[in-house]
Amino acid sequence: MKINLYDTFSDYKGDLPDISEENCNNENINRIVMQRIKKKTVIRKKSRIAIISIAAALTALSGITAVAYSEGFIHFKNILQRTENNPSISRDLPLVNDNNISSMEQNISENHIVFTGDDNLKISTAGMYCDNNTLMIAAEIISDTEIPENSLIIPYFSKIENGLETPLLNKSGFGMTSQIYKGDTPNTYYTSFYHTEKDMAGCTIKIQLENIISDITYDEIQSAIIEEQNKWREDFDFENHTVQEWKTYWKANDFDSRTYDFISDYLENCNKILSGIWTAEIKIPENTADTITAEKDGFKVTADTLSLTLDCTAAIPEGSFAVPVITMKDDTVVLTAGTNELEYFNDNGICTDNNYEYFASVFSNVYSYKLPHPVENIADITVYIFGYGENDIEAESHNIYKSEDTK
Repeated sequence: MKINLYDTFSDYKGDLPDISEENCNNENINRIVMQRIKKKTVIRKKSRIAIISIAAALTALSGITAVAYSEGFIHFKNILQRTENNPSISRDLPLVNDNNISSMEQNISENHIVFTGDDNLKISTAGMYCDNNTLMIAAEIISDTEIPENSLIIPYFSKIENGLETPLLNKSGFGMTSQIYKGDTPNTYYTSFYHTEKDMAGCTIKIQLENIISDITYDEIQSAIIEEQNKWREDFDFENHTVQEWKTYWKANDFDSRTYDFISDYLENCNKILSGIWTAEIKIPENTADTITAEKDGFKVTADTLSLTLDCTAAIPEGSFAVPVITMKDDTVVLTAGTNELEYFNDNGICTDNNYEYFASVFSNVYSYKLPHPVENIADITVYIFGYGENDIEAESHNIYKSEDTK
């Protein structure tokens, strides 16, 4: 896994922050940075091909309504809620914190996929949900050896499409470790994984799990990484340089690879609770939900049931950054914002204190929802370009999509 500070600060224009000794959480890093720095339209109608099952489970018997969840779904949801403190998963994501599943039945699958690998563990999926850009997996582990509390397993993801396997290094490895929790029956444990990647529908995601380590070992490695990267910063004399100069220096010295090699060496030689490699390939179903794709002014958004993606080819001024805002037909506003941006939205009537919700997770250009939002409920998608003038925050708006019945 690469802890890529070059990419982490790609949209950051302020003073270079100090590195502090905290758990490596890529999702939180990106969220914090965003807070600090802070018409061509296609509506695709998809054929309704059921992924699995919760939809089937709810409708198989005449008169059974959406409250009659299958045992498999209840088990899946139970695992997600057990793992709500997983450092690599936002607790605000659907089902993790007992959120309503209305409108996402077709995104849920109860498929049981068995991992292959070392015999000391038996691992299988207990369910998953996904859309075109997000994937949540719950897994069950059976071990004859007791796994201590707060143990961690390390996932590596790759995308297989048209016979080509592409490692997804920025979303794998040490920074995405998943915590393991004691299950309901003897020798049983649970864990979960959340992954975002554009255009996953129809491809295969390969998951390779490597070794189980303690949280103490994790903290030791984290401290060692920080110490090593601080040496690089001191050699660079970062206090007397700009962020852009630091990024150039980072790239010129290939610190991504050096960080990856440093972590790999440490993991190879550290104490492990269990050693092994376990692998599974998960076929992501073709997306069955309607989507919206809209493009204008150099911005392209694609809205799905569980996520939004934002691609930008427009020239954004130095020191500025883009923030997508979705307004639903019931006036709910979905956004990401720091204190200044939220104050701007409130002052300009874009949202009120009572009608907005944050995206549950932001990684790269994938914005994950807290609740499912079918595209037929979307009234408006606007991208705001924020910058700081002499006296206050300034914003330029680009309305990318407006539904026909709200024009």
